[in-house]
Amino acid sequence: MRILICLPFVLLAGCGQLPAVFQPGPPPVVEPAAPELVLEEEGAEIEEAVAEPVPAASRETLVTLGNAAEPGLWVKTPLVSTQGQGRVTAVESGRSIEVTLIPIDGPATAGSRASLAALQALGLPLTAVSPLRIDTL
Repeated sequence: MRILICLPFVLLAGCGQLPAVFQPGPPPVVEPAAPELVLEEEGAEIEEAVAEPVPAASRETLVTLGNAAEPGLWVKTPLVSTQGQGRVTAVESGRSIEVTLIPIDGPATAGSRASLAALQALGLPLTAVSPLRIDTL
């Protein structure tokens, strides 16, 4: 009876000597998938498919309060490359006003800053991040 009780322990003691096939190894390495290629019918040009296209047509941004001491109706945004007049619309309320659009450095996905007067005219909270649509005139 003692031999039967001790037998599993003796057999398990030798498991470390088994070939590597039976021992767990590192998980397999999964290579990332290559980007899809799309062929255009005209000219047969090859373009890489982009996972997340930049919404250039939407011209929407998130806006916060800029320098409250700077007067005027303005929005500083990376969505414009030159200073000029534009119309901004609060996405949630639909309220819109004309402002001076001022370019700032940064990617198009970066947020924008608006003047105190612009946020008040749009009825947006001064301490929140709000969605804003920007149109150039």
